[in-house]
Amino acid sequence: PDVMLWALKPAEEGISSGTIARLWNLTETAQGFSLLFNGTISDARKTTHIETNTGTASFTSTSLFDDLPSQRMQTYRLAGTPSFQQNQTTVRVALKVFLEGPYDSVSQTMSKTLNTSGYLGSHFVGTSVPSNATDSINIEIRNAASATSATTRKFLPAWLLADGTIRSFTDTTKAYVEFDTLGGNYFVVVRHRNHLPVMTAAAQSLSGFTPPVYDFTTSQSQAYGVAPMVQMGSRFALGAGDVTQNGVVNAADRQTVKNNSGAGGYAIGDVNLNAVVNAADRLMVKNNTGLVSHVP
Repeated sequence: PDVMLWALKPAEEGISSGTIARLWNLTETAQGFSLLFNGTISDARKTTHIETNTGTASFTSTSLFDDLPSQRMQTYRLAGTPSFQQNQTTVRVALKVFLEGPYDSVSQTMSKTLNTSGYLGSHFVGTSVPSNATDSINIEIRNAASATSATTRKFLPAWLLADGTIRSFTDTTKAYVEFDTLGGNYFVVVRHRNHLPVMTAAAQSLSGFTPPVYDFTTSQSQAYGVAPMVQMGSRFALGAGDVTQNGVVNAADRQTVKNNSGAGGYAIGDVNLNAVVNAADRLMVKNNTGLVSHVP
Protein backbone atom coordinates (compact mmCIF):
# COMPACT_ATOMS: atom_id res chain seq x y z
CA PRO A 1 0.00 0.00 0.00
CA ASP A 2 1.14 3.55 -0.75
CA VAL A 3 0.92 4.81 2.84
CA MET A 4 2.97 5.98 5.83
CA LEU A 5 2.10 4.37 9.18
CA TRP A 6 3.01 5.45 12.71
CA ALA A 7 2.57 4.18 16.25
CA LEU A 8 3.38 5.47 19.75
CA LYS A 9 3.91 3.59 23.02
CA PRO A 10 5.81 3.84 26.31
CA ALA A 11 9.38 2.53 26.27
CA GLU A 12 9.79 -1.12 27.30
CA GLU A 13 11.54 0.04 30.50
CA GLY A 14 8.58 2.28 31.31
CA ILE A 15 7.44 5.79 30.39
CA SER A 16 10.28 7.26 32.48
CA SER A 17 12.63 5.93 29.79
CA GLY A 18 10.80 7.76 27.05
CA THR A 19 8.06 7.54 24.47
CA ILE A 20 8.68 5.22 21.52
CA ALA A 21 7.59 6.31 18.05
CA ARG A 22 7.66 3.90 15.12
CA LEU A 23 7.26 5.01 11.52
CA TRP A 24 6.76 2.72 8.52
CA ASN A 25 7.18 4.07 4.99
CA LEU A 26 5.28 1.60 2.80
CA THR A 27 5.48 3.76 -0.31
CA GLU A 28 7.71 3.11 -3.32
CA THR A 29 9.68 6.36 -2.81
CA ALA A 30 11.49 8.07 0.05
CA GLN A 31 9.15 10.21 2.16
CA GLY A 32 9.59 12.96 4.71
CA PHE A 33 7.41 13.15 7.80
CA SER A 34 6.79 15.45 10.73
CA LEU A 35 4.94 14.40 13.90
CA LEU A 36 3.78 17.27 16.09
CA PHE A 37 3.23 16.94 19.84
CA ASN A 38 1.79 18.79 22.76
CA GLY A 39 4.15 19.12 25.71
CA THR A 40 7.91 19.33 25.18
CA ILE A 41 10.48 17.07 23.54
CA SER A 42 13.86 17.46 25.25
CA ASP A 43 15.76 14.83 23.26
CA ALA A 44 15.19 12.38 20.40
CA ARG A 45 17.18 9.29 19.46
CA LYS A 46 16.98 6.72 16.70
CA THR A 47 16.81 3.17 18.07
CA THR A 48 16.74 -0.40 16.87
CA HIS A 49 13.43 -2.28 16.89
CA ILE A 50 14.35 -3.57 20.35
CA GLU A 51 14.79 0.02 21.51
CA THR A 52 18.58 0.26 21.71
CA ASN A 53 19.69 3.82 20.96
CA THR A 54 21.76 4.11 17.77
CA GLY A 55 22.08 7.85 17.13
CA THR A 56 20.51 11.26 17.32
CA ALA A 57 17.24 12.16 15.58
CA SER A 58 15.99 15.46 14.17
CA PHE A 59 13.57 17.24 16.47
CA THR A 60 12.30 20.52 17.82
CA SER A 61 10.65 21.07 21.18
CA THR A 62 7.31 20.12 19.62
CA SER A 63 8.09 17.91 16.61
CA LEU A 64 9.97 14.85 15.38
CA PHE A 65 10.91 14.83 11.69
CA ASP A 66 12.96 12.70 9.33
CA ASP A 67 13.18 11.28 5.81
CA LEU A 68 12.52 7.55 5.44
CA PRO A 69 13.68 5.46 2.48
CA SER A 70 11.11 3.37 0.63
CA GLN A 71 9.77 0.29 2.45
CA ARG A 72 11.58 1.16 5.67
CA MET A 73 10.67 1.16 9.37
CA GLN A 74 12.44 3.38 11.88
CA THR A 75 12.05 3.55 15.67
CA TYR A 76 12.65 6.66 17.78
CA ARG A 77 12.90 7.34 21.53
CA LEU A 78 11.55 10.72 22.70
CA ALA A 79 12.51 12.21 26.07
CA GLY A 80 10.56 14.92 27.83
CA THR A 81 6.80 15.20 28.11
CA PRO A 82 5.45 14.74 24.58
CA SER A 83 1.80 13.90 24.02
CA PHE A 84 0.46 13.27 20.54
CA GLN A 85 -1.51 15.85 18.55
CA GLN A 86 -2.10 14.40 15.08
CA ASN A 87 -0.33 13.00 12.07
CA GLN A 88 0.39 15.66 9.48
CA THR A 89 -0.97 14.91 6.01
CA THR A 90 -0.99 18.56 4.93
CA VAL A 91 1.63 21.29 5.24
CA ARG A 92 1.12 25.04 5.39
CA VAL A 93 3.34 27.83 4.07
CA ALA A 94 3.18 31.50 5.03
CA LEU A 95 5.65 33.97 3.60
CA LYS A 96 6.46 37.58 2.79
CA VAL A 97 8.00 38.60 -0.51
CA PHE A 98 8.24 41.77 -2.60
CA LEU A 99 8.29 42.19 -6.39
CA GLU A 100 10.72 44.82 -7.67
CA GLY A 101 8.37 46.08 -10.39
CA PRO A 102 5.46 47.42 -8.29
CA TYR A 103 7.50 48.05 -5.10
CA ASP A 104 7.78 51.53 -3.58
CA SER A 105 10.76 51.82 -1.21
CA VAL A 106 9.29 54.85 0.59
CA SER A 107 6.03 53.21 1.67
CA GLN A 108 7.62 49.73 1.60
CA THR A 109 4.54 48.38 -0.15
CA MET A 110 3.62 47.35 -3.67
CA SER A 111 1.07 49.02 -5.90
CA LYS A 112 -2.44 47.61 -6.33
CA THR A 113 -3.15 49.17 -9.73
CA LEU A 114 -4.07 45.89 -11.44
CA ASN A 115 -6.54 45.26 -8.64
CA THR A 116 -8.08 48.71 -8.24
CA SER A 117 -8.45 48.99 -12.04
CA GLY A 118 -10.39 45.74 -12.12
CA TYR A 119 -7.87 43.76 -14.15
CA LEU A 120 -7.27 41.05 -11.56
CA GLY A 121 -10.99 40.42 -11.31
CA SER A 122 -11.44 40.27 -15.08
CA HIS A 123 -8.42 38.05 -15.58
CA PHE A 124 -9.19 35.62 -12.73
CA VAL A 125 -12.89 35.29 -13.44
CA GLY A 126 -14.90 33.57 -10.74
CA THR A 127 -12.33 34.01 -7.98
CA SER A 128 -12.48 36.23 -4.92
CA VAL A 129 -9.73 38.85 -5.13
CA PRO A 130 -8.54 40.35 -1.81
CA SER A 131 -8.90 44.13 -1.75
CA ASN A 132 -5.22 44.51 -0.92
CA ALA A 133 -3.93 42.16 -3.65
CA THR A 134 -1.11 43.21 -5.98
CA ASP A 135 -1.08 40.11 -8.21
CA SER A 136 -0.98 36.33 -8.05
CA ILE A 137 2.14 34.24 -7.49
CA ASN A 138 2.91 30.53 -7.60
CA ILE A 139 4.40 28.70 -4.61
CA GLU A 140 6.25 25.40 -4.83
CA ILE A 141 7.52 23.11 -2.09
CA ARG A 142 10.16 20.48 -2.84
CA ASN A 143 12.04 18.04 -0.64
CA ALA A 144 15.46 18.77 -2.16
CA ALA A 145 17.19 21.95 -3.28
CA SER A 146 17.47 20.81 -6.88
CA ALA A 147 14.31 20.16 -8.86
CA THR A 148 15.91 17.15 -10.53
CA SER A 149 16.79 15.60 -7.14
CA ALA A 150 13.42 16.24 -5.49
CA THR A 151 11.06 13.28 -5.12
CA THR A 152 8.21 15.49 -3.88
CA ARG A 153 7.22 18.72 -5.64
CA LYS A 154 3.88 20.46 -5.05
CA PHE A 155 2.55 23.71 -6.56
CA LEU A 156 -0.19 26.14 -5.55
CA PRO A 157 -1.21 29.66 -6.60
CA ALA A 158 -1.57 32.39 -3.98
CA TRP A 159 -2.58 36.03 -3.80
CA LEU A 160 0.30 38.41 -3.13
CA LEU A 161 -0.82 41.40 -1.06
CA ALA A 162 0.63 44.90 -1.20
CA ASP A 163 2.46 44.39 2.10
CA GLY A 164 4.19 41.27 0.75
CA THR A 165 2.16 38.70 2.67
CA ILE A 166 -0.02 36.09 0.98
CA ARG A 167 -3.56 34.76 1.01
CA SER A 168 -4.88 31.41 -0.12
CA PHE A 169 -6.13 31.58 -3.71
CA THR A 170 -9.26 29.63 -2.83
CA ASP A 171 -9.91 30.92 0.71
CA THR A 172 -8.77 34.50 1.18
CA THR A 173 -9.31 34.32 4.96
CA LYS A 174 -6.20 32.11 5.19
CA ALA A 175 -2.81 33.86 5.33
CA TYR A 176 -1.11 30.69 4.09
CA VAL A 177 -1.33 28.05 1.39
CA GLU A 178 -1.91 24.40 2.28
CA PHE A 179 -0.35 21.51 0.36
CA ASP A 180 -1.70 17.97 0.36
CA THR A 181 1.46 16.14 1.41
CA LEU A 182 3.16 14.77 4.51
CA GLY A 183 4.86 17.11 6.94
CA GLY A 184 8.63 17.30 6.68
CA ASN A 185 11.52 19.44 5.49
CA TYR A 186 10.91 21.36 2.27
CA PHE A 187 12.47 24.17 0.27
CA VAL A 188 9.92 26.83 -0.71
CA VAL A 189 10.07 28.44 -4.17
CA VAL A 190 8.20 31.62 -5.12
CA ARG A 191 7.51 32.47 -8.77
CA HIS A 192 5.87 35.42 -10.51
CA ARG A 193 4.95 35.66 -14.18
CA ASN A 194 7.50 38.35 -15.11
CA HIS A 195 10.02 38.34 -12.23
CA LEU A 196 12.90 36.00 -11.38
CA PRO A 197 12.01 33.25 -8.85
CA VAL A 198 13.51 32.80 -5.37
CA MET A 199 13.83 29.85 -3.01
CA THR A 200 14.34 29.62 0.75
CA ALA A 201 18.00 29.52 1.74
CA ALA A 202 17.47 26.18 3.49
CA ALA A 203 14.79 23.53 3.85
CA GLN A 204 12.02 24.51 6.26
CA SER A 205 10.26 22.19 8.70
CA LEU A 206 6.64 22.36 7.50
CA SER A 207 3.55 20.96 9.18
CA GLY A 208 -0.22 21.20 9.06
CA PHE A 209 -0.32 23.87 11.75
CA THR A 210 -0.34 27.63 11.14
CA PRO A 211 3.29 28.43 10.32
CA PRO A 212 5.48 31.43 11.11
CA VAL A 213 5.92 33.84 8.21
CA TYR A 214 9.12 33.23 6.23
CA ASP A 215 10.29 36.74 5.31
CA PHE A 216 12.34 36.96 2.10
CA THR A 217 12.42 40.76 2.28
CA THR A 218 14.82 41.25 5.20
CA SER A 219 18.11 39.97 3.75
CA GLN A 220 19.76 38.40 0.71
CA SER A 221 20.63 35.48 2.99
CA GLN A 222 16.94 34.57 3.22
CA ALA A 223 17.07 33.28 -0.36
CA TYR A 224 19.09 30.49 -1.94
CA GLY A 225 22.19 31.48 -3.91
CA VAL A 226 24.56 34.44 -4.03
CA ALA A 227 22.74 37.81 -4.15
CA PRO A 228 19.59 36.24 -5.65
CA MET A 229 17.38 39.31 -5.09
CA VAL A 230 17.37 43.03 -5.89
CA GLN A 231 17.92 45.49 -3.04
CA MET A 232 15.22 48.15 -2.75
CA GLY A 233 16.22 50.58 -0.01
CA SER A 234 16.44 48.46 3.15
CA ARG A 235 14.40 45.61 1.66
CA PHE A 236 14.97 42.89 -0.93
CA ALA A 237 12.73 41.85 -3.81
CA LEU A 238 12.39 39.45 -6.74
CA GLY A 239 14.16 40.95 -9.74
CA ALA A 240 11.86 42.21 -12.49
CA GLY A 241 12.09 41.39 -16.18
CA ASP A 242 12.05 37.63 -16.75
CA VAL A 243 8.97 37.85 -18.94
CA THR A 244 9.95 34.76 -20.94
CA GLN A 245 10.32 32.76 -17.69
CA ASN A 246 13.58 31.12 -18.75
CA GLY A 247 15.50 32.09 -15.62
CA VAL A 248 17.52 34.96 -17.05
CA VAL A 249 16.78 38.57 -18.01
CA ASN A 250 18.15 39.01 -21.52
CA ALA A 251 17.51 40.28 -25.03
CA ALA A 252 14.51 37.98 -25.48
CA ASP A 253 12.79 39.67 -22.53
CA ARG A 254 13.56 43.14 -23.88
CA GLN A 255 12.13 42.15 -27.27
CA THR A 256 9.01 40.69 -25.70
CA VAL A 257 8.36 43.89 -23.74
CA LYS A 258 9.04 45.98 -26.85
CA ASN A 259 6.56 43.91 -28.85
CA ASN A 260 4.06 44.29 -26.00
CA SER A 261 4.43 48.10 -25.85
CA GLY A 262 1.12 49.92 -25.62
CA ALA A 263 -0.75 46.93 -24.25
CA GLY A 264 -2.99 47.63 -21.29
CA GLY A 265 -4.57 45.55 -18.56
CA TYR A 266 -3.09 42.24 -17.46
CA ALA A 267 -0.12 42.18 -19.87
CA ILE A 268 3.01 40.00 -19.64
CA GLY A 269 5.29 42.94 -20.49
CA ASP A 270 3.94 45.09 -17.66
CA VAL A 271 6.77 44.42 -15.22
CA ASN A 272 5.92 47.35 -12.92
CA LEU A 273 2.27 46.21 -12.81
CA ASN A 274 0.75 49.64 -13.52
CA ALA A 275 -1.63 48.21 -16.17
CA VAL A 276 0.23 49.56 -19.23
CA VAL A 277 3.38 48.46 -21.05
CA ASN A 278 5.57 51.46 -21.82
CA ALA A 279 9.07 52.91 -21.63
CA ALA A 280 9.27 52.42 -17.85
CA ASP A 281 8.92 48.67 -18.29
CA ARG A 282 11.49 48.60 -21.08
CA LEU A 283 13.97 50.55 -18.93
CA MET A 284 13.48 48.22 -15.94
CA VAL A 285 14.16 45.16 -18.08
CA LYS A 286 17.19 46.85 -19.67
CA ASN A 287 18.64 47.73 -16.27
CA ASN A 288 18.22 44.14 -15.07
CA THR A 289 19.71 42.49 -18.15
CA GLY A 290 22.09 39.78 -17.02
CA LEU A 291 20.29 38.90 -13.80
CA VAL A 292 19.70 35.17 -13.44
CA SER A 293 17.64 32.83 -11.30
CA HIS A 294 19.44 31.10 -8.43
CA VAL A 295 16.77 28.41 -8.08
CA PRO A 296 18.32 25.07 -9.12
